[in-house]
Amino acid sequence: MTSFDPDMNFIAVLATGHRVSVVFAAAAFLVWDILLTFDNEVNLVWRADWNFMKVLFIFQRYLPLLDSVYLTLKYQLGTDLGEGECLRLIKTSGWLAVVGFATSEVILTLRAWAVWNRNSVLTVVLLVLSCAIWIPLAVFEGGFLSSLKLGPPPYPGFSGCFIVGANNDVFVCILLLMVWNLLVFGLMAFVGIQTSVWKSRSRLSQLVYRDGAIYYFYLFIMAILNVVAVVAFPFGYGFVLLPLQRCLHSVLASRVLLNLRLCCYEETTFSERVTDFVIREVDNDSL
Repeated sequence: MTSFDPDMNFIAVLATGHRVSVVFAAAAFLVWDILLTFDNEVNLVWRADWNFMKVLFIFQRYLPLLDSVYLTLKYQLGTDLGEGECLRLIKTSGWLAVVGFATSEVILTLRAWAVWNRNSVLTVVLLVLSCAIWIPLAVFEGGFLSSLKLGPPPYPGFSGCFIVGANNDVFVCILLLMVWNLLVFGLMAFVGIQTSVWKSRSRLSQLVYRDGAIYYFYLFIMAILNVVAVVAFPFGYGFVLLPLQRCLHSVLASRVLLNLRLCCYEETTFSERVTDFVIREVDNDSL
């Protein structure tokens, strides 16, 4: 194990305990949202035909239970974990989290792309920009994970892996994610302003832009909090909020798809009921 500054021992121990608390909070938040929306999820997703969006939804919906809950708790609460096993658990959790972030952003980005009527020029621009954002993000994530340093257990009976050092590459990852979120939000806001959608009577249009504005506000605030944590807090607290940000991305992306499908389902059902009513009235008048 790597040696570390004894003066940082106490802070590192505190940070470890607080990270565990945040993981439990993130897990509770994720499970709570799954339970709240499970009925709609079954009716609108699981019973639907298999397609790309269904696979994408299910994958990004439940992946946080693996990367940000199970694996994270395992390397923070596990017993008799060697340095090699600790690093494998942490790196696996980190890379799966990156994949999860990207998958959730695909759902949010596809919504913006649809708002632009699947513009061919925008399609190319988004592909280029996604490479410009996500490839460097993956590189910096790799640099961060490779820089992790572990120390010996600070006291007998200590559970989990004792992380005592790393570089600040995760800071760049958070900034790149913020840039992507601002880009996609800007695309939606531009169309919304141009078309005066805020005054539209269409419930679907209002839903798309309302969710876009509110959800990206939440994501931006969470990213700001993570940036502040990395810059201003002692080591160990710099990435304490990442599990919560990870679960928030998954929850909001899931809500986007569920809300859209629910709105379309309700409007279709209402239209069918009106049509049936009109047909019955016509039949009665003709008798």
